Amino acid sequence: MIVLNRIPFKELHNDEVIHAINQGCGLVLSDDPHTSTVIETRRAAAAAYPSILSVLFAKDPASEKTAQIIAEDHRRDGLVTGIKSIAFGNTKLYVDITVVNAGQVVFRAFKKHGDINVKSYNEETSIIKQIIQEANDNIELKAAIVKLNLGIWFTELNKSNNAFSDLYILRIKEQGGEPQDNPANKRREAIQAYQFLMDGIDSAANLDDTGSYNILINNLNQLAAKYETTLAARKTNNAKPPKQPN
Repeated sequence: MIVLNRIPFKELHNDEVIHAINQGCGLVLSDDPHTSTVIETRRAAAAAYPSILSVLFAKDPASEKTAQIIAEDHRRDGLVTGIKSIAFGNTKLYVDITVVNAGQVVFRAFKKHGDINVKSYNEETSIIKQIIQEANDNIELKAAIVKLNLGIWFTELNKSNNAFSDLYILRIKEQGGEPQDNPANKRREAIQAYQFLMDGIDSAANLDDTGSYNILINNLNQLAAKYETTLAARKTNNAKPPKQPN
């Protein structure tokens, strides 16, 4: 049986979420092999959200702040990637074992947390705070940072992470007046409705031994792959390490 892959909504921009739900619901409408009442009910529910989101995002007073949050998140992602790249590169500098050791120490400080850049906003903020705290408290890590001349990178990472946290908290406070109708909540509802639709298709396909859902699932997987590719390209563009000051 073909596995149904899901669209990576968490990292998509608001307009991408709207397009993805529209496209996915369109595929279900055209390719559902049995025009199931259950699936159609879920499809109709999910399909109602894009127009609602378009209106809310257009008038969202926090949209400018949202753009700032995304920009700051990209900046701290780039700094994380840059530090890891420099540290890992120095682990291959076999002519100087002290540099190799320093690279290993710094790289391990990040690696133990997994892929930080794909964590949720709050989790990434917390992890970076832990790393910065460790850089201040751990004698071995502090010495490794000095050895690799990464002090300015850690300083900028701390500044960026704090700036992101401040913007994120401010946006939450601004949206707090209308907790049910704010764009963030509606976006979450829309994604949940779409995932509920995907759950229905997954269940129907599991119960069907004729393979009649294969075409629909293949098309939905191509849609998910399209957005995975979009995010991969975006990460590549944002991961280019900033130039280290002289």
